[in-house]
Amino acid sequence: LMIHLRMTGQILAQDGYIPDKHVHVRFDFDGQPVYYRDIRKFGRLVLVEDGEHPAALDHVGPDMLDVRWPQWRDRVAGRKAPIKAVLLDQGVAAGLGNIYVDESLFLARVHPRARPCDLDEAQLREVLKRAKQVLRLAIRHGGTTFMNFANFHGKPGNFRRKLRVYGRGGEDCRDCGGVLEKGEVGGRGTVWCPECQG
Repeated sequence: LMIHLRMTGQILAQDGYIPDKHVHVRFDFDGQPVYYRDIRKFGRLVLVEDGEHPAALDHVGPDMLDVRWPQWRDRVAGRKAPIKAVLLDQGVAAGLGNIYVDESLFLARVHPRARPCDLDEAQLREVLKRAKQVLRLAIRHGGTTFMNFANFHGKPGNFRRKLRVYGRGGEDCRDCGGVLEKGEVGGRGTVWCPECQG
């Protein structure tokens, strides 16, 4: 069974959980109920044969945490789209969403509209390093909860407290004190520091 949670999907296995109208599937594992809950119904459950490579994954690149420099360089260097759009492209590397891209680019000190073809090797290496750093930190803190995200046991993630730029447009930069800007890059809401990422 392949599950893609998308924006609001959840897998819950918590004692005493009472399913609400957003629970669409219940699984039983040795008497332990496990629920698939999705408020917006964007998620997908796909049954695949054992050992089969699901066609739905044909367009998905390697997990960002597994990407190494030579592979990263080959996938990114020379691209003319904004680096933010490239990082969000799950065919380049899977695992980065809007939150983690903004955070990664801030830590790498790279403007989200910068084009990979204009970045030098050191900058591209820094983006890769910071993307992995942000993902590992987010995992360690249980993810980022704004509204619906919860872990397997129904607990919210607490990485939100660690966010440096995402969702903070118009506020002061915690590094330089300048004002964080908010705009759109690659069709997505984006926050950056014009001083730190200038």
